[in-house]
Amino acid sequence: MATVAAISATYRPRRPETTVLHQLVREHLETFVAHAREQYDKPLPRYVVDTFRSFLKCGVLAHGFSVTD
Repeated sequence: MATVAAISATYRPRRPETTVLHQLVREHLETFVAHAREQYDKPLPRYVVDTFRSFLKCGVLAHGFSVTD
């Protein structure tokens, strides 16, 4: 089993908020949702909007974290 010092020395945060995709979704998600609501006969499925919002939180430590083996 690795020691805590060895694990922490190799950990590098992902920083997803610096990626182009994250920026694009962050800046345009609400506009897209509003456009879809106004233009389409049916609203976007809830899971689509939830998935985009979850994507914006994923990997951002301010939203918590989970440890897996």
